[in-house]
Amino acid sequence: METDFLRITRDQILFVGTFFAIFGLVMTDSYYTQFGIKYQFIGIDYTHILYRGFTLIYFNIYFALIFLIIVFSVLLSRINFNIVVRRRAISGKILLYIFLMTSLVGGSYLAFVAGSDKAVSDMYVDSTSLRQITEFYSKDGAKAKFISGMLDNNSIVLLLHSSVSELVIFQPPSLRASRPRIDVHHVRLASDDYFSDRVPVFR
Repeated sequence: METDFLRITRDQILFVGTFFAIFGLVMTDSYYTQFGIKYQFIGIDYTHILYRGFTLIYFNIYFALIFLIIVFSVLLSRINFNIVVRRRAISGKILLYIFLMTSLVGGSYLAFVAGSDKAVSDMYVDSTSLRQITEFYSKDGAKAKFISGMLDNNSIVLLLHSSVSELVIFQPPSLRASRPRIDVHHVRLASDDYFSDRVPVFR
């Protein structure tokens, strides 16, 4: 009995998690697409995608409602009940499936918009949540010269993504636009390359 309960609970958690993995995937794809990047090419971890899906609750109050609909629909799916429509009894699970499909479509749309809006916000120094590159060192003269040139004259270079083998960086545009075009630079890192970064100083 206890084993069945644990199995059902596990399956329900996985089912809810699948929804938020989809929302996180849509948001992640929408976010990096604004920078002209396919997220698959920069090694985004799946746990990060799932985390993005759950953080959508903070972006939009409607997504909190979708979250509640999904959770309650999953819980009610264990209960057999009928709904009377024009004197005909219809299984309540049909209504739950409709709620879940509507939540999937609506949540995916909200995730797409949230990812796009977040990307545009991160492109500008006064609203970004990205970190700022302050120093870069490499024995590769061409690489060091390239990034040092970007950092000259107190220019701001924002760090879009980093891994043990690559930096993805860009300089924020000076003029605001609803959908700005960004020149993104992919810098391969050697084992002896290093860089410093910080929260950007808003100007």
